[in-house]
Amino acid sequence: MIYSDSSIFPDPMPHSTPPVALFDFDGTLTRRDSLLPFLRHCVGTACFARRIAPQLPSLLGLLAGLVPNDVAKQRVLAAFFAGWPMARLEALGASFARDVVPGLLRPSARDTLHRHLDQGHRCYLVSASLEVYLRPWSLREGLAGTLATQLEVSPAGLLTGRIQGRNVYGPEKVARIRAALPRQAIEFAYGDSKGDLEMLALARQAWMQGKPWGE
Repeated sequence: MIYSDSSIFPDPMPHSTPPVALFDFDGTLTRRDSLLPFLRHCVGTACFARRIAPQLPSLLGLLAGLVPNDVAKQRVLAAFFAGWPMARLEALGASFARDVVPGLLRPSARDTLHRHLDQGHRCYLVSASLEVYLRPWSLREGLAGTLATQLEVSPAGLLTGRIQGRNVYGPEKVARIRAALPRQAIEFAYGDSKGDLEMLALARQAWMQGKPWGE
């Protein structure tokens, strides 16, 4: 379940010092998942269909709770990107952030993000989606940082098809936040799924699917 664009997001309150606001991406700032559109952006519709078909059992297993999130994602990433030059994917990530991401955004959520930014709050994107397209989008929007899933690169600059470290989901979100902001109190957090619960628990004020968390 996700909220609609008619949902009312909270207006961030003024604060004496710049507080930190954490935002999930898929389903929170966007209307839908962003990884599959990114894969199609990278290889084209026909190639996307050919490469995603063998991964359907893993994706269906993920939806059914039979395949872990990180396992399904790693299988898909290997099928699409193993052996690619990282520089090629970075260029595609930048064009996806510029040309496609704006159309995926939920207007009410983007307005909330920009109200935080307009008040000088330090906003961070914390997402299991790929850093290769989230970071350029975050920079364009003026966020303070991006904590997202990274891809492993060989010494030759080629993608191995594996995730570097862990998928930024659930407890890993907290680990990344604590590493990046070791002594910083978290004032606001926004999420939409069980993968955000640990992150929401860090914040003094948290919202799940546009509603105060815990209500």
